[in-house]
Amino acid sequence: MRIVVFLFALIVYVFAAFPALAPYRDSGEMVSVIKTLGVAHPPGYPLYTLLGNIICGLIPFSNYAYKVTIVSAIFMAFSVLLIYEISKKIFSGAGHFSFGALAAGFSYLFWYLAIVQEMYTMSVFFILLSIYFLLSKKYYVSMFMLGLSTGVRMDSVLIYPAFLLFFIRKKLRVFDIAKSHIFLILGSSVFLYLLIRSNTAPLINWNDPSTFERLLSSLMRKTHGGTLDLISAGYAKGENFVPQLKFYFVHLYEYFFYMGPLISVFGAVKLFREKKDIFLFLAAGFIISGVFFIYLANMPPNPHALAILEAHFLLPNIFFTIFLISGISAISDYSGIAGKSTAVILCAGIFISTFPVLNKRMNFFLTDYARNLSAGLPKNSIIVLKEDVQVFSMWHQRYVTLKRPDIKTVPSGLSGSPWFQKSNRDIGVKFFPLSTATGWQSFIEKNSDVYFTNDVDFPLKTKTFPYGLSNSLTKKPHESFNILNEFYVYRGDYRYHSHVEFFTPDLIEEYSKSWHQAGFYYMLKNEFSAAEKCFLMSLYMKNDFPQPAYHLGWCHYIQNNFMEAAKFYNLATIMYDKLIGLAAEYKAMPDVAISIKREAANVWLHMGVASEKLGKDKEALSSYVKATELRPDFALAYYNKAVIYWKNGDFRKSRENLELTLRYDPSNETARGYLERLKTR
Repeated sequence: MRIVVFLFALIVYVFAAFPALAPYRDSGEMVSVIKTLGVAHPPGYPLYTLLGNIICGLIPFSNYAYKVTIVSAIFMAFSVLLIYEISKKIFSGAGHFSFGALAAGFSYLFWYLAIVQEMYTMSVFFILLSIYFLLSKKYYVSMFMLGLSTGVRMDSVLIYPAFLLFFIRKKLRVFDIAKSHIFLILGSSVFLYLLIRSNTAPLINWNDPSTFERLLSSLMRKTHGGTLDLISAGYAKGENFVPQLKFYFVHLYEYFFYMGPLISVFGAVKLFREKKDIFLFLAAGFIISGVFFIYLANMPPNPHALAILEAHFLLPNIFFTIFLISGISAISDYSGIAGKSTAVILCAGIFISTFPVLNKRMNFFLTDYARNLSAGLPKNSIIVLKEDVQVFSMWHQRYVTLKRPDIKTVPSGLSGSPWFQKSNRDIGVKFFPLSTATGWQSFIEKNSDVYFTNDVDFPLKTKTFPYGLSNSLTKKPHESFNILNEFYVYRGDYRYHSHVEFFTPDLIEEYSKSWHQAGFYYMLKNEFSAAEKCFLMSLYMKNDFPQPAYHLGWCHYIQNNFMEAAKFYNLATIMYDKLIGLAAEYKAMPDVAISIKREAANVWLHMGVASEKLGKDKEALSSYVKATELRPDFALAYYNKAVIYWKNGDFRKSRENLELTLRYDPSNETARGYLERLKTR
């Protein structure tokens, strides 16, 4: 049966896997590091790099990114097998272990991480292996495996207290506990790879851990700043704990076919009554790696943060899964048929619900993104990017597929890092920190043919030109529409809301923004036909993107087509209302929320003007009121309100709004003139 469990899981993962580079967090970096035997971002992931390189070398077929995916699939399939074996050690008599293990393996997060090029599945394999040996009373081997697991992912240290608790409950001698820690240290010695490899000048040498001091810096992530740290920095400690904890339990409820959490409660009760030592071990592991970690992470409840946090749920889900199987075992205690039926229904339900959203065998979005971005760039040009997925897709292209090696990729967040500058000193780029306007100015002055993507924070007032998925800093013959429309490959469904996971839609949004940028360029040149085509394509890709709807309204307004203008302005207001609501729900930073409201206020202003042109003064006034509610200092909206009140003979309200106009814009002489006329009435 164990062979069936392993092969069934593996076949499903391999069948559904991303066929090339997966649009997921660090996938491009991980493939590049494994291929070149480099040093990944802190803490370095040495065991993942080494084993990944060895196993990929044994796979005789396919592109290298897919080989790394197969590595993920293999380790997750072995993890499912280990869940099966651990269940057999804990329980006895029931024949539901295989279905319980496969139910875990086919749950969304297990499956998703099994088909991307990341280290999570290898990490969970070594952790489960350490638990297996712990339950087998091979304590030294168990601690050695736990030490090894840190060389894949450091968050395995979160379950160390659970191991220590288990030793204490088993009344191990202090000497034996101390001796087991020697094996823990031996396992974690795999990090010495970083020190050795860094001194051989690898192509990717993140943080340059070539000395013991720098190695320690990498292990402590002192120079990196974890993604979790950066996103949660603007929030008070524990501020986001409740919504994130809710998100985790909703995750369990939805991805374990609704019945999973309830069954796991039965399982926890069964273990507490019958095998308290194992219960306490599992409960400690679940609470520390799950509940406590969520508290420390303190991530805001927005899609990007949740996409990052979700991967960390894999560790507590290990313990949840064993509770789940215990629950099925509890049902089997009353009726063996009921227990097995529950396991089969749970496994089948999870598989049927997960397969449609995680069958990624035709997902080429990230591979095509790198190809498309490169297709529009001239030879030897510099491209500045910000987001990890996009940056690492270009690394993959440079280090793995060896396509367009002439393109010089500069991540805006790494441009000022000494290690990055040292590793890229031969590519012909003068580096400066791109976190400030001064750094950008120096970068532009010292380099030529600079382009940057739409996700980059560009602080200068320098005029730029849309150029496909990027923006040009030099005036060139404009080809943005041709690049986007004729040069680019679009494989798959390029509609933002057609995909469940975060990162594929995030790439589609980049295309939507680029089409909008191109449309805006044509709009400013009064080439309205071309502009409208671009805006409509932008909306097709992301149908709740308010800016192209707003600018479509402007295109129609400037051509005196006020009815169509009002239609698109109204569409944009609906989208902005939704965006304002999401900003509040996601606890967006105050400056972000204010910016959204100011943009929305501008749309309401234009909606009012279009309504006036259609002779609908009542609707126009309502729009101006909405604009001032969103932006209390909106002088022009107060002025337009004053004009309507004037026309309707309500001079008191007209005067109030003229005074507000001048309070926020003392330079409005027209408003001043009307106010003087009112004073003389």
